[in-house]
Amino acid sequence: MRLYEVSKVRECAVEKQLRKKVSVMSKGGVIIKHHFYCTSCGNKGIPASRVDSSMRETGHLKKLYCLHCGKEINHAECIECSKYDPAMFRLEFEAGNFDSEGNRVIPLKQWMEEPSTVENSTDDLTTEEWMRLFNSGNS
Repeated sequence: MRLYEVSKVRECAVEKQLRKKVSVMSKGGVIIKHHFYCTSCGNKGIPASRVDSSMRETGHLKKLYCLHCGKEINHAECIECSKYDPAMFRLEFEAGNFDSEGNRVIPLKQWMEEPSTVENSTDDLTTEEWMRLFNSGNS
């Protein structure tokens, strides 16, 4: 994860601490809640808390048990206020970038750089479409 991403996540975490969504450790470390989304069904899985020093790369895939599918499959790790948040996962999931095993068809970095995936799919959205996309990622 790039340094500016870590600082953005840390800023976001400190703001969220005020809203009791993360906690600050006594020595200044920040614990951030990470959300995992199933790459097979797209539903939200069990969240996990991580110290900011143990951050994973953007869009990290972790094999977890899906409560909805009933099987062990890759889940995408999403962090709010990062490049790969629940809304970005929703875009990737709806674009069909995951195979039946839960692996990415196109690597995330390459998928995000393709102009037809991220930029064009969100540039022409109305306010209502943005809100629907945002709310579907936070459910």
